[in-house]
This record gives sequence, structure tokens and C-alpha cells, in this order.
Amino acid sequence: MANIIDYSYMIRRIHPRQILHRVRKLSAARIEKIGFHRNKTTISNNKFFSAFRNDLRETIEIEDSAKEGEYLDSTKLLLNHMVERSNPSFFIEKDSLGKIKKIVNGNFSSTERSVVSNADKIINDPSYSFKLDDAGDNSALWAEKDKNGKEVVLGINAFRPFLFQLCKAYCYTEKVQYLQKAWDLICEWIAHTPLTNNVAWSSFAISRRLMEWMWAYNLLLHSRVISNDDNLIFLKSILLQTRRLFKRIEYDVMGNHLLLNAECLFWMGILFPEFTDSDKWVSKSLRILSEEIDNQVYDDGVHKEQSIHYHLFATNTFIEIILLARLNGVKINEKIECKAKKMVKFLARVMRPDGKIPLLGDSMWSNELSIQDVICYGSIMFTDEGLKRFAGISGFTEKALWLFGPTAFRTFNLLEVSSVIEKKDFIFKNTGYVISRNSWGKGAHYMVFDCGPFGLHQNPGHGHADALSIELCVFGKPLIVDPGVYTYEPGRWRSFFRGTSAHNTVEIDGIDQTPLWGAYKAGRMAKTQVKEYVSTDGYCLVCAEHDGYSRNNNPVFHQRQILFAMRKYWIIDDFFNGRGEHTFNTFFHFVPCHVRSEDNNVTAEMRNGINAAIYPVSLSNLHLQVSEGLTSPVQGWVSNVIYEKRPSPVATYTTEAKCPHRSLFVIYPTQDVDDNILSVTEIQSAPEGKLNGLTLETDEFVDYYITTLNSHQEYSIEDFVLKADTIFFHNERNSNAWELFSNNGFLVLKKNTFIVESDKGFKSIEMKRRNENLYLFTDNAANIKIWDTSISRVYLNNREISFSREVDCIHVTTLIN
Repeated sequence: MANIIDYSYMIRRIHPRQILHRVRKLSAARIEKIGFHRNKTTISNNKFFSAFRNDLRETIEIEDSAKEGEYLDSTKLLLNHMVERSNPSFFIEKDSLGKIKKIVNGNFSSTERSVVSNADKIINDPSYSFKLDDAGDNSALWAEKDKNGKEVVLGINAFRPFLFQLCKAYCYTEKVQYLQKAWDLICEWIAHTPLTNNVAWSSFAISRRLMEWMWAYNLLLHSRVISNDDNLIFLKSILLQTRRLFKRIEYDVMGNHLLLNAECLFWMGILFPEFTDSDKWVSKSLRILSEEIDNQVYDDGVHKEQSIHYHLFATNTFIEIILLARLNGVKINEKIECKAKKMVKFLARVMRPDGKIPLLGDSMWSNELSIQDVICYGSIMFTDEGLKRFAGISGFTEKALWLFGPTAFRTFNLLEVSSVIEKKDFIFKNTGYVISRNSWGKGAHYMVFDCGPFGLHQNPGHGHADALSIELCVFGKPLIVDPGVYTYEPGRWRSFFRGTSAHNTVEIDGIDQTPLWGAYKAGRMAKTQVKEYVSTDGYCLVCAEHDGYSRNNNPVFHQRQILFAMRKYWIIDDFFNGRGEHTFNTFFHFVPCHVRSEDNNVTAEMRNGINAAIYPVSLSNLHLQVSEGLTSPVQGWVSNVIYEKRPSPVATYTTEAKCPHRSLFVIYPTQDVDDNILSVTEIQSAPEGKLNGLTLETDEFVDYYITTLNSHQEYSIEDFVLKADTIFFHNERNSNAWELFSNNGFLVLKKNTFIVESDKGFKSIEMKRRNENLYLFTDNAANIKIWDTSISRVYLNNREISFSREVDCIHVTTLIN
């Protein structure tokens, strides 16, 4: 439950415009509740035909008949007009249906069978799509209340996804029964859904529903399933719902709701130019979109709701608007196209090796739209060869046919895959996402590190208390995952999936980093900042901090540094600076797999012989608990799909310690269980006895990881003398091969082995000794001495350079052009 301080933070975030629109919405709802407008879910013939423009040659005859009271003739003329009009253009035109069917039959036969199978089930029971606990007759589908939850009712009243399934089944089979069912359901909704149904008549539901109806209506017009009278009833409903939406734009909710409202207005204004209101619908839509592209999307192209799922759908929204505008010669703000392209590129970079989105924030996987669909859209829309490389997992998708038409199939296939070598690491500074991998192959190691804000500032309802959380894939398979969203209904399940304990980060004293209550509310939001980011050929180092626990009586600041060492394994270094004694819970949520533990080490055994072990190190006693599928308290669940959850193991490391406190974890993946024999011990500095790092040993190598947190002081730790923030040293036992990575330093000396010294210091440096060759990676201009005289060749950033040799060292100058 929130306290007065939490409420004050929430209230201060609310924009005055939000308050105004909430008051107006509540007032309108009250008026409807006491009886005004209760039955006005349709409009008279006279008012409908008076809403037609008198400056269009095509509608003059319809208007003249209506003025004379000849509504029978008017409805007939109206249907003929809608069938025969050549403009405006929709995504799919009637003459392209045969080509789509042919392409699907030849390239997506399994998808075709699945669509038809689902459509057959929908014909028998439309509620099948929602897996309702108690399906009733069709007219009961639209009921305002249902024990399955508000979100289910909202989805049903938005006609998603069953209407589009029926439309596609009609196209693939040419059986009118699918289209007839789609039309029957639309008519049932119009007949059985009064304005008192607040869910069905919400602006969000109207927006989604009208756009779904457009796909069906486009096909209905050319199949002659629709009658004159039915067409009139349908268009009356379109006009009434759009006018209602126009007056009730969700400025109070903002976020993806506002984008969806604007998109729907744009569709209706473009697709129904016959209405007198169409121009103002388009104008208002474009005004909202021009404002919201900056309000909701950072300059780096990431959506501010801090949810990959909503970023995906926001990107799709902008793509559909851009495409519909192009098809109908409508000019839109250039910023929309520019940022939409950046949004697609972000999706390409955040996509996991298995072709899925990481479930950060309120995220889920959806059959309606996948990340591969949107990347394919971007490849076609922007004719981008680089994006096609990322679309390579699935190539051209079936859904792209329905948006871009059959010609896009050829356009996509003619695009050359870019030969440009893509970076392995990305930092999105505004959103705080750091993405790192060891390759772009399907078998890659992958990490996404969430170092960003909680969510959209004025309405952060889709954000989670997940500061400094991670997702990891090993050998292309997900290992440590964000559990997802599961439900939007308030209660213990919503609280768990939003809370800190459901994420791969640290919970302190059993409370969330950001106070949460209700389904969407949040108090003082944790602030997160990236303090260090270094990317080299073989390493990625990220250090970030959040202040979510600074509100405690004894405040604590959590700093997490992650080193992706040699792009083979990860070292997670958690440092807690503050006062007092606290309880620290560190969580690692696994995909459903077999997990075993021994001496506080955890091994996850997955398919195809893939294993990954977690090795913890702390000077305080750590208590390990592996749990799965708990309900009191809730713990050990994942939800990839909305309203579906399944038990999944979580490793919880708990310790009680005084601040400052430090703990380290090594996550070490292998494809052979015998390779998991790794010895991890702590490195302590004398005489203070502080935890400064780790030694990692196998029969084949010895690795050292040391941090000092102060590059301006010289330290002697273990066998090293160093003046640097962090060093990682890899030494192979049976050869002279070694590797060194260090950041923010001047000197690294390993006794009896080598010395590296820089006159100006280095932001980062990576060195690899292979045979007599030295490979050096740095972006700093400096003079570097290396005490290893057996080196014969030096390569700087993969280019061979000259060097001078002295008696006991070599001298390298790294001049950066």
C-alpha cells in the first residue's frame, strides 16, 4: 500500500492536461450513467447523410436522394459507391488477393493451415481465441464484466485477433463462410453493445476495433456478403464511434493509448473522405503524432514506456501510418519517418538470438505481431539492406504480405544483405539499455542489461521495478530471463510480476526498488545511470547505479558492474554503498529447465547438452534457495504469453551484511557438463581484507578479475601491481598465450610476466598475446611500454603497426587519426 510520500511523487508527475481530461472523462461517464445518451448507439438516416461532404462529385447523388427522403435509393447508391470507388487506397486491394494466396500457398503453407484451423474453431466458438473459462453465446461476448478479467473483455470488444483470422481464412480458401461469420460478429456487436458498456466504448477499444473492422470491410465490399441496409448500419456505427473517439482522445492515459487513438483517427479520415469530419480527423491525428513522436520516443529511437512489447507495437503504429500516408499521397512530419527507422533498428539490435524479444517491462510474445514481422516491415519500407540482415532469421513474413502487398515479396527478396560488419555491443543512453553479444549467429551468447529509467515519466504504468536487471542467452538459447507480465489485473500476481523479486537484480530489505501499488501506479521511481561503458573486440564492460533504496532510513546505493569476459562468460560485480545492516536478495530467474545446486553453486541443465553454472563469492555468508512455482509467497514463475504462466526455477542468494558490501557472481556456460569444473576463489586486499576480485581456474587456464574503484592510486593485489579501475587477465597454462583487459588506468604489472605502462592513461585497453604476435585494441592515443621482448608483430585494432624495441621492452605508439 502506498504512503503519502508515494502519492505525492505520483501526483507531481501528472500533467495539468491529464487532470483536465480525467475530469472531463469522469463527467461524461456520469452523464451517460444517469440516462443521457444511454440508447444513442446509432444515429438517424437524416443526420447520417447530412454528414456527407457536398464537394465530392461521387456523393452528390447520394445526398440528393437522402434530401428527398428516398433513403432506400440512398442506401443502394451508398453501397454501390463504396464498392466501386477507386480511392482511397487501403493496404490490400481486391486485385491482389489471388497473388497473396499464391505466395502464401508456396511459402507459408504451415501458416495457412494454422490460420484456417483457427478460423474453423472461431466459427464454432468465437471465444476460443481467448480461452475463456466459461464461453456463452455470441451476444454475451461483448458483456462489460467477465470473470476472466477486464483485459480479456477489452480484447474481445476490440475484435482481436479473431476477426483478422477469419479474413485471412477467406482469402486463403475463398470460402465465404469465414467472411460471413466476420460480418455476423460485427453486426452482433452493433446490436448488443450499449454505451453503458464502459469497456467496449472506451477510446482504446474503439481505436482497435475500428481498425480491425477495416480489414473485414475491405473484403466484404468486394464479396457482396454485405447488404444495402447492413452497409448503412455499419457506416453509421463507424461515424458514431469515430466522433466519440475524436472527443475523447486519451490525453489522460497517454503512452501507447494516445498513439493508437491518433492512428485510428488517421485511418478513418483517410479511408472515409466522404464524411465532412474526415479532414479534421486527419489533421488532429497528425498533430498528435507530431507531438508524441518526441514525447514518447527518445532520440536514440527507443520508446519511453521501457517495455519492449510496447516499443514493438508503437513501431508498428508508425509504420502503418507512414505506409497509409504514402499510399494516399498524404504528407506527414519527417520526424515520424526518421524516428520510426531508428525504432526498427533498435528492435533489430535487441532481438535475442532465438528471434524473440526480451520481456522487459510489461512485455509478452504475441502471435498478432512478432519482432521479426516489424523488422521485415522496416526492411521493405526503408529499403534497408542492413535491416534485412536482421530479418534473416525468418526472412519475409506472412504478415508483411497483408500490409505491403504481394509486390513487397519481390522487393524484399531483391534486397542484398548488407556486408557491413555490425557492432556486437550497443548502448542506448536515453533508455539505458546495453546490449552485448559475441556474434550475430543463431548460437550466440547474448546479454541485455537494463540500466534505464522506470518508464514514461507522466504515466509509468508499464514499467517494472527492474533496475540493473539482465537477460542472458547462451549458445543461442535463453538462460536467465525476465519473467514477463502475465496479467494487468490488480492483485498479488500483478504485484509479483512488476516487483523487484521477479527480476534478475538485487532486492534490499524485502521491498521493491520503486514503490508499487494497484495495477499501474508507482511512487518515487528509482533513478538509474550508466557510469561506465567500454566495448572492445573481446570484452564489454558496463557499470551502472540506481538510487531506489536511498529512500530507506539507512539509505543504500546499488552499483552493478558486468564484464563480458572474452565474450565467453560473465562476471557480475554488485557493490552496495550506504549505512547500516541490510538483507540482500540476489535473484536469477531461469527458463524452465533442470537446476541443481552444490555448495552454493547452481547449474542449469538445458537441452542439447547446454549447461550454465553460477558461482557466487561474498565475504558474508550466502544462503541459497532454489524455488519453483511457489504461491505463498509468489516466486518462481515465467509468463511468455499474456494470461499464461508456468513454474520456472529461480535461484535466490540471500545475505545479511553491513554497508559497504560487495558480492560477485560468475555465470559460466558450457556445451559439455565436464567443462563446468571451474574453481572460483576471492581475491582480498591486505591488510583491509576487502573483496577486490576473483581467481577463476581450470586445468587449461587461470583468469583474474580485479577492481579497485580508484584508478588514481597504485595498488598491490595478489600478483599484480596496478593503477586502474578494473583488470581482467587470462593466462593459458600450456602456452605463452595471454590476454589483458583494463579500463581507466595507467599501469598494470603482473610479477614475473609483463608490465603495461601508458604515459597518458587509457580509457580502455585490450591486449592478446598469440604466439609471437600481440593484438592491441584501444581508442586512446598514448605511448605504451610492454615488457615482453619476444613479440615480433603488433596489430593495433586489427591493423599491423610498427614498434620500437628496447633492451627489456617494446614501445608502441597508438596515434588515433
